[in-house]
Amino acid sequence: MEKASSTVCAMTVITICAVLLVGVLLRREFFGDAEVGIAPGAPEYVEGWEDMLGEKLTVASSAGTAQVFAFLGFQCPYCPDFHENTLWALEEEFGDALKVTFLHLPLDIHPFADAAAIAAGCTAEQGQFRQFADASFAMQDSIGVQDWIALANDAGIPDVTIHTECMHLVPDALT
Repeated sequence: MEKASSTVCAMTVITICAVLLVGVLLRREFFGDAEVGIAPGAPEYVEGWEDMLGEKLTVASSAGTAQVFAFLGFQCPYCPDFHENTLWALEEEFGDALKVTFLHLPLDIHPFADAAAIAAGCTAEQGQFRQFADASFAMQDSIGVQDWIALANDAGIPDVTIHTECMHLVPDALT
């Protein structure tokens, strides 16, 4: 008798779960995302983004007809994926028609992001921004631990002395 009672209880629980699951699936199928308030992919305009263009770094073709503004921080956990899998794929696809403008967006929660942006600007003066960015994102967990000279060497910067002098021109860049 006790076994029959536990079987009935288990079957009741399974039936209730099945009914709830079917209800959720039917709701999703017939009412879609509109029921939960998700907007259908409308672009969102961000006021004042043009104000950030004062401190930009243009790489790739500066005469390109298509322009990408890449807001990045070298300690941003999402930026390496964009950098490696999206940005340079666009450059390969569009070639000289693409103008890439980097806008450094170091966040306060990333303690070495400002110095990394300065280091990137110093490498750009030698035409090595991409190499520095590739190395920085590949070794992102070493930013702030490894010194900037070692990172510049890893990136293949031709004249590390010029890079170091450039870093010293900016207050607090080496801290």
